[in-house]
Amino acid sequence: MIPAARLVDGEFVLAETRSDVCLFALQFEEDEVIYAEGLALACPVQMPVAASLSA
Repeated sequence: MIPAARLVDGEFVLAETRSDVCLFALQFEEDEVIYAEGLALACPVQMPVAASLSA
């Protein structure tokens, strides 16, 4: 992981200040790809920590 500020390039990724933010967590039974404003976003299934340690 890297800090989000390192993604800012001034051309394609801009830094904006917002006071209101809504955070949503999407959970699916299988890996999914969703589209948000034309951008494809991978939504992998998140395994519980206990299950991932026993695998």
